[in-house]
Amino acid sequence: MSLLWLAFNAIWKHDNPKSKVKERMSNSLRTFLAGVVLFPLVLVANGAIPGYMSPTTLQVFWLIGFSKSFANYGSLYAHNFGLPEPAAISFGLSAALPAAILLKVGVSPANAYAAVFAMWLATAFVGAFWFARSVGVGRPASLLSALLWCTFPVVWQHNGYSTLALGIALLPFYYLTAMKVSIDRLSAWSCLAFVAAAFVAVFMDGYTFMMFASGTALTFGCELASRRRDLKIDLLYRAFIITLTFAASYAAYAFYEGTSDFGAQAIDFFRGWGASLEFFFVPTSNVLAIPDLLGFSIARAPDDFFGDASTFISTFCAGIVIVALYGALTLRERRFHLLVFGLFAIVGFYMALGPTAKFLTYRPAGASQLMPASYGRFETGNRWISQYLPGFRTMRASYRWTAFGMFGCWAIFVLTLASGKLSMNTRAALIVILLVLNIPSRAPLHEYRRFRDIVNAMTTEVASWKPHFHRGETVAFLPYGNDFLINYVASELDIRTYNVGGDKNLMSAMSNWPDEMTGFEQGKVTPEFAMRVKAFLESGKADAVVLPYISLLWSAYDWPAPNEREQELSSIAKALDAEDRYDADFMEHYAVIRLAHGLDPAGTLSVWNAMPPIDLDKPVNFASGEVGDNYLVERGWYPPDPTGTWSRVKQASILVDVTDIPDGGRLSVTFSAFAPGDTCTEVEISSGTTVMLRHNYCNVSGWISAELPRTGLAKNGQLDFRVDQLRSPASYGSLDTRMLGILLQSLSVVK
Repeated sequence: MSLLWLAFNAIWKHDNPKSKVKERMSNSLRTFLAGVVLFPLVLVANGAIPGYMSPTTLQVFWLIGFSKSFANYGSLYAHNFGLPEPAAISFGLSAALPAAILLKVGVSPANAYAAVFAMWLATAFVGAFWFARSVGVGRPASLLSALLWCTFPVVWQHNGYSTLALGIALLPFYYLTAMKVSIDRLSAWSCLAFVAAAFVAVFMDGYTFMMFASGTALTFGCELASRRRDLKIDLLYRAFIITLTFAASYAAYAFYEGTSDFGAQAIDFFRGWGASLEFFFVPTSNVLAIPDLLGFSIARAPDDFFGDASTFISTFCAGIVIVALYGALTLRERRFHLLVFGLFAIVGFYMALGPTAKFLTYRPAGASQLMPASYGRFETGNRWISQYLPGFRTMRASYRWTAFGMFGCWAIFVLTLASGKLSMNTRAALIVILLVLNIPSRAPLHEYRRFRDIVNAMTTEVASWKPHFHRGETVAFLPYGNDFLINYVASELDIRTYNVGGDKNLMSAMSNWPDEMTGFEQGKVTPEFAMRVKAFLESGKADAVVLPYISLLWSAYDWPAPNEREQELSSIAKALDAEDRYDADFMEHYAVIRLAHGLDPAGTLSVWNAMPPIDLDKPVNFASGEVGDNYLVERGWYPPDPTGTWSRVKQASILVDVTDIPDGGRLSVTFSAFAPGDTCTEVEISSGTTVMLRHNYCNVSGWISAELPRTGLAKNGQLDFRVDQLRSPASYGSLDTRMLGILLQSLSVVK
């Protein structure tokens, strides 16, 4: 590496008239060729070499699924998954769109994803180079400084979070445009670049967009402070441009997503995902080659710490912090830039700690990843920022602010290189040491090759599914979950499905799902599962139901994957196949259920009305597990509680076998109503056209019994329970957010 430094300087020497290189090449061309030599090292460190490596697996299928759907429909929204509404990608649109173009012209998913990463990493590399040049660093040192930034672990260890890694890599580019608008002479080009950077950032990743906005605010704030005695109209122009740009970019993102409220997160999440102090200074093993070789790194297991592994595999930054401290203590000029970059570093590392500082803090066995304040060393004081400030309150992974702090340190380092106080040998030594510390260990480099093999194997597998699906048909994959693989499966097969991968996308889709889909429990096969599958098909809202034996989340991470649910789901498929109205096709990793050929949907009631009535030969208890869920499903009831079953709508019903009640007998019903405190609820029990009970109950705290004569019961045995209003326990200080009406406890026959 030091020889490379000397070679670069030899190329740029201006005092050697015999240099043939100087005679043939301009500085710009020499810079370009040197960049071409160095940039492949960035691609290797990030696993972004098309045809050879893939940065990750799971997020490939998530993002490429959107890209493929964009290409299928010529839209900025995905129409293949997340039905019934078109799905907006929650982040990464800046990468998904160019990937859609590559897919459209026939590039494979693995190569398209790697190529898009390479494209944005090239932008980041050039941006970091010009940032260094803008503060006065020479061309060779600027190129190596750009290489240094783009190979920090805080960049490539976030490949598993897709475009978050690209957002971090692009921070120097973002701040270069911010400095041009905040400090340098305004021009149409600088304003245009700043606007472009803001729109790229907001659609790339939310975390780094907020870092961009925070850094710009700090930069402009320092500029205002430095010119407080000489305020001019240009500061007003700058403030207007900055405010309008960030407001417009955020508004565009909110308009695209269809909401401006992205929700606050629990403060214990911020604590759990805060960086522990030792993570900054002691690297984790199997991440960086040189610390592993020298024995400086230590093994860390995710279960030993709050948060997840990303809090400690991506936050080591001792080298750049030490160099930045040296620069901050020795620089005597460029005080303004030093102040700005120093604030970046201080704010970044301060926010990375989260609301509660940790040092050698370990998670007890069985404890949640979320961290209560009692486990920390002391309160940092930034809780109010994470709890109340818009934008900041959604940045739940606090440790990611480390990227902002590291950028501040890197910027101070390049400022030190530009100062001229260091000899060429000293500058070369510092850059070489920092670059050597960035060399990945063999483990991530090996993983990049394996990731590509997995992506190619899975795309081959999905291609083999095409004969079993019809283009454009609506399919439900059940039971549903956070189905990352579905994004790619649905888009590649060009089918339409309610399922979707990604936490935010799943929550958005669920809010619009039909009752037939929301009736299933996430990831669970309940006793009424087969009935719900039939009802879904009979509703006409799904042309097919797929019962996948594999996990549609983890199979996107590693393939081949085990058929972990084959025994459970194949038996359901076989039972449905045995019925005349349904056909099942059995494949290696899933079964597909459809209505038998030529049959039209008969409506959901055709399924639920076929259910037998509740047997009254013995007392019936509606507590958990006492009555089969099939008797209550689609009749307005929640799943049973330990004490009974609550109604979830104003009118809920049950069906009883009236032949079990003798002539002259009565049906005893024990129930309660949710009417706490001074509230009252009117309860009505009817059967057919006969109202058998109507009463206003106030301040209910116990059980209510009523005896209903057999003569009043309709022949079909349907009992309807009505309330005049539903209430939620959450309104009375409970964590239960359900809307409740009647609590049905038991039925018994009185002769």
